[in-house]
Amino acid sequence: MNNIPDFITHYSRSEPFRSMSAVPKEKLPEILREMDETKAWGLSRFSDSEYLERRVVIEQKIRDAFIAKGGKPVLKFPIYFFLGRNNQFEKYEANKGYVIRLSDLPTDAVSFTYGDSMFSLNKDYRNEKGEGYLSDLCPHVYRLEDLPGLFSHADLQSRNRLHIEAQLWITPSDAVFSRCD
Repeated sequence: MNNIPDFITHYSRSEPFRSMSAVPKEKLPEILREMDETKAWGLSRFSDSEYLERRVVIEQKIRDAFIAKGGKPVLKFPIYFFLGRNNQFEKYEANKGYVIRLSDLPTDAVSFTYGDSMFSLNKDYRNEKGEGYLSDLCPHVYRLEDLPGLFSHADLQSRNRLHIEAQLWITPSDAVFSRCD
């Protein structure tokens, strides 16, 4: 895969490989009260009472599309990564990066979206986010074998291209990940 990163990176400010979507609804207020920007980024999104509900809908949409393409998710909610690394996330010292080589993962356990899946797969959000999210690449879920075709698309040759988000549908074992420096 030429010019296609062969690894994914997860960023976390506390315990890695967790999803707020997996938190039982009744425990969510307590967990959010305990959280601050030193432990998690983007907490303001949870002030929108509909955010988590919309996120769960999008995650089910990704899961269903992934299964339709032959994926075999184990987790109900994915763990989010970037394909390659993300300079924006690495600007902040508090963000710890965890790298997994794609060759160390089952191909039926990882899916991809062009751009942030929350925006890419929600038409209203896509329109709000602007030009990049109006790409015809956005409303789709991709598998590892789809990446060469995705990377040959003109939108990925643009300076203003969106990142590729990866969704991992298994909990990674300690043997497959390493910390970014």
